[in-house]
Amino acid sequence: MLILYDITVDLVKSPLAASISGTRFSWKLNSDVANTHQVSYRARILDEEGSVAFDSDVVLSSDSVEVSFSGLTLSPATTYCFAVQVTDNHGEQAEGYTSFSTELPAELWTAKWIKPAKHYESWAPYIRKKFESP
Repeated sequence: MLILYDITVDLVKSPLAASISGTRFSWKLNSDVANTHQVSYRARILDEEGSVAFDSDVVLSSDSVEVSFSGLTLSPATTYCFAVQVTDNHGEQAEGYTSFSTELPAELWTAKWIKPAKHYESWAPYIRKKFESP
């Protein structure tokens, strides 16, 4: 039986801030049959609604570490599902999934650092403010 495991995006399992371009995908194979290796894969990326954002079709390749796809650009601050289907040299197939979210680029970041009104040398400020929760 062929099994996929350790499916990662940018070398992290289910990252919360994967890059939106140049994203790299990896997976590992395990089989109970000796001398088993990958001969092809098909990678798909699904968006939050389940629509296919990317489909590599079948790629004849043994690559399974830091695989990137030319032309793949993902939307910022979006959750995706990465699905990969692998065929081995014995004709067995296995499929694996992982979810991941993409980064929020600096140009879209609008928050500001909280800091005291006046800076004192050699002083560690304790910033507090009363507020009421809605």
